[in-house]
Amino acid sequence: MTRLTRLLVIAAIAVAGAAYLIFSHLLTVAERPSTLTWTVYFITSAVLSVGLFFFGPIAVWSYFANLLTPVIVGLVFVIEYLVRVRVLPERAHDFQ
Repeated sequence: MTRLTRLLVIAAIAVAGAAYLIFSHLLTVAERPSTLTWTVYFITSAVLSVGLFFFGPIAVWSYFANLLTPVIVGLVFVIEYLVRVRVLPERAHDFQ
């Protein structure tokens, strides 16, 4: 792992940790797994993207960054919404 990759991983973990400490009192027990899921997704995606960019073929990185990433983000949004509707039925789930 290069210094840049290590620095990016450490920075992502630090930002995620700081955000968790700042906003953890605002989150309910049901919302914490969602936050953890997004945090893990973004850290994993960043590490994969940087790794593919520096160590993989540029075509593979481009496919990941331009095609797979938006699809995966969309899927995670849909899954999160469906889980929230099921776990938190008393909350409004419309987009107003």
